[in-house]
Amino acid sequence: MAMIKQWARRCALLVAFVSAPALAAPPTGTLDGVVTQEGLATPLPNVQVTLRSYTPAPLIVRHTDEEGHFRIIDLPPGLYRLEAKRPGFERMVVDPIVVPAHVARNEHVSLRRAEVEPKPTT
Repeated sequence: MAMIKQWARRCALLVAFVSAPALAAPPTGTLDGVVTQEGLATPLPNVQVTLRSYTPAPLIVRHTDEEGHFRIIDLPPGLYRLEAKRPGFERMVVDPIVVPAHVARNEHVSLRRAEVEPKPTT
């Protein structure tokens, strides 16, 4: 009887050991960044930052805070395309962005003021 209990304990330990990696969360990365006005290094709040994966996955949309910062966590490692836009500024695309596992990648994006065409006079 003692031998059967010992065998059962060993089997339980083996099952736990083998299945633990399968139950662990997959590795992820983080994308931290700041958006500034080109040439001034002035942080831009409320910039829409859209991240698109090269693999089938939903779009990720964030907005910068008052200091121009954004943070996107739990990203599967891979290639991404980042788009930053805000009214009054030209849209900026950064492509590709490589997000490795277990790393916080930093990205600085500068937006240029949109040129306003003069209205024609009649």
